[in-house]
Amino acid sequence: MSANLLLPHLLPPSAQGRNWPGKMSASQAVDQLIRFQKVGTSVQQHLDSITQSSQPYLLALGSTKSSIHSYFVVIDKHALPCKATGSVGAFDELFKAHFAFGT
Repeated sequence: MSANLLLPHLLPPSAQGRNWPGKMSASQAVDQLIRFQKVGTSVQQHLDSITQSSQPYLLALGSTKSSIHSYFVVIDKHALPCKATGSVGAFDELFKAHFAFGT
């Protein structure tokens, strides 16, 4: 997981388009890519709290950030459970879903 979270720091996001307010920081990029929830938190409650449409992201459920038990790909207020149990497989499914659904 730490290697995947290191990528936005090594390859920082760039500003896109004329109306973009500026460069996003690496920590903001990580927050856009993966969101952590404690075990026992309702996935449906997380989906209901989404107020705006965003790019697909990973929802990681675990007792701590270093011990994640399950991953979900969240797309348009729908959580798709990842078959992968590790972070590399979950990121693979996230990128595949991003291209498959054309978001």
